[in-house]
Amino acid sequence: MRRGRRIWPWTRLASRSPGSRYWTPPTAGLSTRGLGVILEPNGIANNASGMVAVGGWCPKVNLNTAAAVGQFIKTHTVAGQGTPHASPQVEGDFAVALSASATPAVMLFGSPNGPLSG
Repeated sequence: MRRGRRIWPWTRLASRSPGSRYWTPPTAGLSTRGLGVILEPNGIANNASGMVAVGGWCPKVNLNTAAAVGQFIKTHTVAGQGTPHASPQVEGDFAVALSASATPAVMLFGSPNGPLSG
């Protein structure tokens, strides 16, 4: 993370632009851009470096309500949070809950689901 403001641990992020190596907190809810989860215990300060999970297993994410095991997690209207929901997958899904909690371990998809067409 190198631009924007301090980002706290377990926060969902949206990338600044496609192909960018800089991360910034989202300012809106639904995101179908690249996103990741901050892994640093104390967050990442502005213009600092740190670990960001973008795919695979992640130890924790912040949700607006508790998820059940196996529920999909999509971007939320509150920046920095996800929201769980039952199948099927929808636009904005970026993970699946691996534990029942408001801060569950998750499996990140690597990129969120884009707009559905058809």
